[in-house]
Amino acid sequence: MNKDLDLNLLRILVLLDKHQQLKPVAKILGKSEASISKYLARLRDQLRDELFIRHAHHFESTDFLKEQLPAIQAGLDSLESCMGTSAFAPLTYDKPITISMPQVAQYFLGEVILNELFELLPNASINIVSPTDKPIESISDGNVDVYMHHFNEDCPKSIYQQPVGALPVGIVVPDDMEADSLETALSLPFIFLELKGWKGPKQVVRMILEKKGYQIESKVTVGDIGLLLRLLKRRRCATMMMNFGQSIDGFKFIEIPESYYSTGRPKIATYIKQTHRNNALHQLLISVIEKNLNLAQ
Repeated sequence: MNKDLDLNLLRILVLLDKHQQLKPVAKILGKSEASISKYLARLRDQLRDELFIRHAHHFESTDFLKEQLPAIQAGLDSLESCMGTSAFAPLTYDKPITISMPQVAQYFLGEVILNELFELLPNASINIVSPTDKPIESISDGNVDVYMHHFNEDCPKSIYQQPVGALPVGIVVPDDMEADSLETALSLPFIFLELKGWKGPKQVVRMILEKKGYQIESKVTVGDIGLLLRLLKRRRCATMMMNFGQSIDGFKFIEIPESYYSTGRPKIATYIKQTHRNNALHQLLISVIEKNLNLAQ
């Protein structure tokens, strides 16, 4: 391979092979499509290959590029890992940081996590966002630095999961309802908060309960926790939620006993790129999430 090859451009090859279109690649890299096309021309000259065959609606990698991509990806991963071990100064770090977590976690933990990170990383731009339907891709593409959700044993090897805790789960109902036992609460109609970014649309504890024979009635799913709580009051319904150690005004929490779980409470994990496993920034972010999550117990 050409020794004068610009390593910074090689990421374009990996991303375009994956997405097959210029627009998502340009968005991920923060460049224009024209710039990406110009960089591709430079790479074609350096590698002496067409690299991509342009079809009507997508790009297809050439056989030469398909053979080279594993080595290119390994080289980029190695370079990224080396950069992660370099000196890290939190007080002067000024790059954007994105953390993704479910809306219920944002509701209870978002403020304390952000306040702590503002102190530790005063010059960084910090964003907390909700999960997308493709969380692994958002991590791999660099759009999300740390992702927090249930542990997923089916996670690809390119992603590193670090368990950070396990919270009680229970049924939340308006506090003026006569539903004090788990059996009574489970017999109510349910409204669920939309679940994105895990294995499927159902909460893990809901699946556990249904396997035990409980028939959970639910015809409504919403994407906003404020709307969820208002609907619970108005419709006299229940929902399922983790207990983050904070009461919700006007509601009561009926915990699901640990005996219901064959392997203990469902684990919560942080997800990062495997190459960021020893990265000082990512470990700092994870430590803040883990500390505040466990303070909630």
